[in-house]
Amino acid sequence: MKLLVPPTLAAIALATLLVGCSGLNPRASDERAGAVGLNDGARSVEELLEEFVVAIRENDPNALRKLRVDQNQYINVIIPGSVQPNEPPKEYAADFTEFLWGSLDQKNRYAERDLLTSWGGKTLSVENASFIRGVRAYRGYTAYSKLDLTLRDDHGEEVRFEMGSIAQVADRYKFVSFMRD
Repeated sequence: MKLLVPPTLAAIALATLLVGCSGLNPRASDERAGAVGLNDGARSVEELLEEFVVAIRENDPNALRKLRVDQNQYINVIIPGSVQPNEPPKEYAADFTEFLWGSLDQKNRYAERDLLTSWGGKTLSVENASFIRGVRAYRGYTAYSKLDLTLRDDHGEEVRFEMGSIAQVADRYKFVSFMRD
């Protein structure tokens, strides 16, 4: 019986080590966000943009806010995952990540207010969307940066919005920022 104890302990230690170190390896795109993810996000950029124009038409600040990452998603996915795909996640002090979130959230709330003040209640349709900085893979997500959005208003006039970034985690999409970063 004594001979079984050391191999059993060694097997447990090895399993613990392997599981504990698995977070150091680059994760597949469907695992990037871990348990957090963007489960409540749109299924495509196009769907996200359609939800965006509906929220504006409905003049609904809550619907607009739900289209962007929340505090948990920003702190647990975006911040630590903003490194090259093969690099380990970044770790920051909690007060620093809270500061980053607070700053981003406040700026986004102002942008939401401005969008609804200027365009709330108006019918807009998406004509074209492009990303000036392109699409870039990070460890925790894929960023679609500097959205250049062309819309048509209910009078057929072209309207352009210069906006921030969209994050994709697995098969879900959300705005990170409504304002140009």
